[in-house]
Amino acid sequence: MYLNEMPASLLVNKVGKYLNKNLDGAYKFRISPNMVDIYLIVLYQYPYKALRPGDPDRLSEVQEMHININLTTYQNKLRMNLIEMSPDERTLGFYVIAPEKIPDLEFAKDWVMKNLLKTLNKLFEGYIFLF
Repeated sequence: MYLNEMPASLLVNKVGKYLNKNLDGAYKFRISPNMVDIYLIVLYQYPYKALRPGDPDRLSEVQEMHININLTTYQNKLRMNLIEMSPDERTLGFYVIAPEKIPDLEFAKDWVMKNLLKTLNKLFEGYIFLF
């Protein structure tokens, strides 16, 4: 059975396991029925404005943000929820993709990273993210 022919319930586990092994910063992995949680550390810096005209902008110390990439099935599709692991556990965004649009696991990883970076850049404008 090809990856893009799998039902979403099987695809969720396969993609989740692959992401856990291949994402830099992944440190925790949890499987539930039709759901996978991958916990990821994202390093970031934010720029300080120059104190005086002519001085260069400076960057803050490197900080870490903990993100939960929650993969689940939704109407026979793969749904990714991005949750910031802070006291508020704020949902940063979600994305949905049909299983037939995922040709291989590397594509799934690229899709997750592209959408994660797009969401972080939108919400934390000006920050520099390090993976």
